[in-house]
Amino acid sequence: MAIRRANDRGHANHGWLDSRHTFSFAGCYDPAQPEHSPAPKVLVISPDGREDSATIHQDAEVYRLKLHPGESVTHDLRPGRGAWLQLADGALTLNGHDLMTGDGASTEEPGLLALTAAQPTGALLFDLK
Repeated sequence: MAIRRANDRGHANHGWLDSRHTFSFAGCYDPAQPEHSPAPKVLVISPDGREDSATIHQDAEVYRLKLHPGESVTHDLRPGRGAWLQLADGALTLNGHDLMTGDGASTEEPGLLALTAAQPTGALLFDLK
Protein backbone atom coordinates (compact mmCIF):
# COMPACT_ATOMS: atom_id res chain seq x y z
CA MET A 1 0.00 0.00 0.00
CA ALA A 2 1.33 3.43 -0.92
CA ILE A 3 0.44 6.29 1.44
CA ARG A 4 0.61 9.87 0.16
CA ARG A 5 0.39 12.38 3.02
CA ALA A 6 -1.38 15.66 2.23
CA ASN A 7 1.82 17.70 2.66
CA ASP A 8 3.70 15.39 0.27
CA ARG A 9 1.33 16.12 -2.60
CA GLY A 10 2.19 18.55 -5.38
CA HIS A 11 1.13 22.17 -4.99
CA ALA A 12 0.51 24.84 -7.59
CA ASN A 13 -0.91 28.29 -6.95
CA HIS A 14 -1.74 30.10 -10.18
CA GLY A 15 -3.87 32.76 -8.51
CA TRP A 16 -7.09 31.55 -10.05
CA LEU A 17 -6.18 27.93 -9.17
CA ASP A 18 -4.71 26.84 -5.85
CA SER A 19 -4.32 23.10 -6.28
CA ARG A 20 -2.86 20.16 -4.39
CA HIS A 21 -2.50 17.09 -6.55
CA THR A 22 -1.18 13.56 -6.47
CA PHE A 23 -0.31 13.37 -10.16
CA SER A 24 2.49 15.22 -11.98
CA PHE A 25 1.30 18.73 -12.84
CA ALA A 26 2.54 22.34 -12.89
CA GLY A 27 6.19 21.60 -12.26
CA CYS A 28 5.55 18.78 -9.79
CA TYR A 29 7.10 15.60 -11.17
CA ASP A 30 6.60 12.33 -9.32
CA PRO A 31 8.27 9.42 -11.13
CA ALA A 32 6.35 6.96 -8.94
CA GLN A 33 3.02 7.91 -10.54
CA PRO A 34 1.65 5.55 -13.23
CA GLU A 35 1.80 8.15 -16.00
CA HIS A 36 5.62 8.05 -15.73
CA SER A 37 5.91 4.28 -16.08
CA PRO A 38 8.33 3.19 -18.80
CA ALA A 39 5.66 0.77 -20.07
CA PRO A 40 4.39 1.64 -23.57
CA LYS A 41 0.70 1.49 -22.52
CA VAL A 42 -0.43 2.57 -19.03
CA LEU A 43 -3.96 2.89 -17.68
CA VAL A 44 -4.09 6.35 -16.07
CA ILE A 45 -7.88 6.85 -15.53
CA SER A 46 -10.60 4.24 -14.93
CA PRO A 47 -13.98 3.89 -13.19
CA ASP A 48 -12.58 1.56 -10.52
CA GLY A 49 -9.06 2.92 -9.98
CA ARG A 50 -7.41 -0.35 -10.96
CA GLU A 51 -3.68 -0.47 -11.72
CA ASP A 52 -3.20 2.66 -9.54
CA SER A 53 -5.13 4.78 -12.05
CA ALA A 54 -7.08 7.89 -11.12
CA THR A 55 -10.80 7.30 -10.65
CA ILE A 56 -13.45 8.77 -12.92
CA HIS A 57 -17.19 8.43 -12.39
CA GLN A 58 -17.87 7.53 -16.01
CA ASP A 59 -17.64 4.30 -17.98
CA ALA A 60 -14.34 5.33 -19.54
CA GLU A 61 -10.72 4.26 -19.51
CA VAL A 62 -7.82 6.49 -20.53
CA TYR A 63 -4.43 5.07 -21.45
CA ARG A 64 -1.15 6.95 -21.84
CA LEU A 65 0.89 5.61 -24.75
CA LYS A 66 4.63 6.20 -24.97
CA LEU A 67 6.18 4.28 -27.84
CA HIS A 68 9.68 4.04 -29.26
CA PRO A 69 10.22 3.60 -33.03
CA GLY A 70 9.15 0.10 -34.07
CA GLU A 71 7.42 -0.58 -30.73
CA SER A 72 3.84 -1.92 -30.88
CA VAL A 73 0.89 -2.18 -28.51
CA THR A 74 -2.62 -3.50 -28.92
CA HIS A 75 -5.97 -2.67 -27.39
CA ASP A 76 -9.03 -4.92 -27.46
CA LEU A 77 -12.12 -2.78 -28.05
CA ARG A 78 -15.11 -4.63 -26.65
CA PRO A 79 -18.56 -4.61 -28.32
CA GLY A 80 -20.70 -1.59 -27.44
CA ARG A 81 -17.69 0.66 -26.80
CA GLY A 82 -15.90 3.32 -28.81
CA ALA A 83 -12.28 4.41 -28.96
CA TRP A 84 -10.61 7.75 -29.60
CA LEU A 85 -6.87 8.02 -30.17
CA GLN A 86 -5.20 11.45 -29.96
CA LEU A 87 -1.54 11.82 -30.94
CA ALA A 88 0.28 14.41 -28.86
CA ASP A 89 3.55 13.94 -30.73
CA GLY A 90 5.26 11.51 -33.06
CA ALA A 91 3.90 9.22 -35.74
CA LEU A 92 2.33 5.77 -35.68
CA THR A 93 0.28 3.33 -37.68
CA LEU A 94 -3.17 2.38 -36.35
CA ASN A 95 -4.54 -0.72 -38.08
CA GLY A 96 -2.71 0.26 -41.28
CA HIS A 97 -3.56 3.99 -41.16
CA ASP A 98 -0.68 6.46 -40.76
CA LEU A 99 -1.18 9.16 -38.11
CA MET A 100 1.05 12.11 -37.16
CA THR A 101 1.27 14.73 -34.40
CA GLY A 102 -2.13 16.30 -33.78
CA ASP A 103 -4.07 13.62 -35.66
CA GLY A 104 -6.96 11.78 -34.03
CA ALA A 105 -8.85 8.62 -34.93
CA SER A 106 -12.07 7.04 -33.69
CA THR A 107 -13.86 3.73 -34.09
CA GLU A 108 -16.86 1.92 -32.70
CA GLU A 109 -15.97 -1.35 -34.40
CA PRO A 110 -15.10 -3.99 -31.80
CA GLY A 111 -11.85 -5.83 -32.20
CA LEU A 112 -8.12 -5.41 -31.89
CA LEU A 113 -6.51 -2.00 -32.36
CA ALA A 114 -2.86 -2.44 -33.36
CA LEU A 115 -0.56 0.56 -32.96
CA THR A 116 3.07 0.69 -34.14
CA ALA A 117 5.30 3.73 -33.71
CA ALA A 118 7.23 5.09 -36.67
CA GLN A 119 9.11 7.53 -34.40
CA PRO A 120 9.03 8.39 -30.68
CA THR A 121 5.32 8.82 -30.01
CA GLY A 122 3.11 10.06 -27.18
CA ALA A 123 -0.65 9.62 -27.36
CA LEU A 124 -3.82 9.18 -25.35
CA LEU A 125 -6.24 6.33 -26.01
CA PHE A 126 -9.79 6.73 -24.74
CA ASP A 127 -12.00 3.62 -24.40
CA LEU A 128 -15.55 4.93 -23.91
CA LYS A 129 -19.08 3.62 -23.39
